Amino acid sequence: MVLLQLNFMDIDVLVIGAGASGLMAAWQLAKAGKKVKVLEAADRLGGRIHTISATDGTGVIELGAEFIHGNMPVTQQLLQEAGLTFYNVHGSMWREDEGQLKQEDQFIPGWNELAEKMRALEDDMPLADFLHQYFAGDAYEELRTGVMNYAAGYDTANPATASTLALRNEWLQEDEAPQYRINKGYGSLINYLFQQLTAAGVEVLMQCCVKEIHWQPQRVTVTAQTGDSYIARQAVITLPLGVLQADATAQGAVTFMPSVLDKERAFQQIGMGAVIKLLLEFAEPFWLNHEQMNGKDLTDMQFLFSQRSVGTWWTQVPNHRSLLTGWLGGFHAEEFRNATAEELKEAAIASLSDIFRLPEGELNRLLIAFYAVNWTTEPFTLGSYSYATIYTRQAWSVLRQPTAETLFWAGEALYDGPFTGTVEAALVSGMQVAEQLLAG
Repeated sequence: MVLLQLNFMDIDVLVIGAGASGLMAAWQLAKAGKKVKVLEAADRLGGRIHTISATDGTGVIELGAEFIHGNMPVTQQLLQEAGLTFYNVHGSMWREDEGQLKQEDQFIPGWNELAEKMRALEDDMPLADFLHQYFAGDAYEELRTGVMNYAAGYDTANPATASTLALRNEWLQEDEAPQYRINKGYGSLINYLFQQLTAAGVEVLMQCCVKEIHWQPQRVTVTAQTGDSYIARQAVITLPLGVLQADATAQGAVTFMPSVLDKERAFQQIGMGAVIKLLLEFAEPFWLNHEQMNGKDLTDMQFLFSQRSVGTWWTQVPNHRSLLTGWLGGFHAEEFRNATAEELKEAAIASLSDIFRLPEGELNRLLIAFYAVNWTTEPFTLGSYSYATIYTRQAWSVLRQPTAETLFWAGEALYDGPFTGTVEAALVSGMQVAEQLLAG
């Protein structure tokens, strides 16, 4: 006979997921006097935030979220409260084409014309349809390619489904927005939230993969993969969109009993991006060697784009660390979905060899550490971050409504504001769902 452990503790709210949104929601609820427990499937906190120390001891490496994309009030206020510092990230943009490196001033060729057409658009449509309608023909081939690559790279979005109006609002607003990094990494912010929860008496259970959520008004019973069950009056669901969209057979998938069909349909109306992040630590920042770079001064290089298999790269400027980050977003990530770490490493080295005209053997000799994180196949993430489709606004209106004042929904995918797909979006959503629950 199997004995299931039932946790009959007097819990007001169970928070499912210990990413930025879940931790923020739990903290706000605990501060208001609610008895809260947090359940996290992974063996660490932070979700799509994952900060580790660099091998050479020169700083941190962000395997997940890295930048603060603009002046984000909640993130920056939280950093201030935590006593954490951040710095402005600025530098030049370069492009490699057939072995030639040249400096660029725009992410997308023909940006001004694109912006003009986007501003004039009144009725939403998928980005691919927009390009077909307004930028057809050979004369716009470079622009179309640039826009598709940017949507895939920056937004990790599928151009066939991504909302043009949503991308317009994001791209035109972020054109001149400052970028920042946290000195100790985003992980330090997660640690601060965890410390606040611990001080408030909130238990956070890791390696607690929720499989079933049985609910009725004002009573929720959550069953984990271990067989343990947890009972509370209400639950806040902050799982990544990719997990909520997943088939029931997926490792991280959750079954709701009774089903929540309106929410399940709404999940499918929001886009979930795909991304693979590659990080290469070298013995030295070889790209700063003018002689090796054919006299090119790349001291200030921040971003580097090319048509190679790994085509988006960035450095750590203004810090001159010997770390290069490769980025495969959207359909580029899908092409490598099933690649092994070794295959990804080979693709990264081959791309850098072609870009910088350096032998692969030389790059491998300089390489001291390699990290590959396929967020698209991580079982408790199943994607990068969300993007809006033409149906997403309708989905938000459904997902922002609690289910019988018992199940509440949060996460970066539910955020409606200027900072979509960011840690700020997750934090704000966590705050908002806590306010919503407390107001009830």
